[in-house]
Amino acid sequence: MCHAVREWALTQPHRFALIYGSAIPGYQAPPDTIGAAGRVVRAFCMPVVEARPAPDAVHVGRVLARQLVSTRGALELDVLPEVMLLLLGAFARVIGLLTLELNGHFVGGFEPADSLFDALVAREADALGA
Repeated sequence: MCHAVREWALTQPHRFALIYGSAIPGYQAPPDTIGAAGRVVRAFCMPVVEARPAPDAVHVGRVLARQLVSTRGALELDVLPEVMLLLLGAFARVIGLLTLELNGHFVGGFEPADSLFDALVAREADALGA
């Protein structure tokens, strides 16, 4: 899944930027687009959900726990709030790495970023028990 998202982002950076780029101040996504955005996160999370990893002990406060329960419900994922937190963190790191790559922040260091991306995805998969 991660490699498919990266391939799409590299071949269609303008579309990636429309979804994950800088937001226009005051912009709110049309309600009919929210479900599609959630499907991307759900597809990213499903391999881990299906593997049922045992999460490391993570303290989740009441407000965050409520948000995580709401998110997992919206995404139709049957996981503990602690696992949802780990999944969202992994998703954010993958999208963040792609954002840095597409915006030229690896020039002179990690270009091409193939090995860096592979290492990050492997590290996230190991951390999540997938």
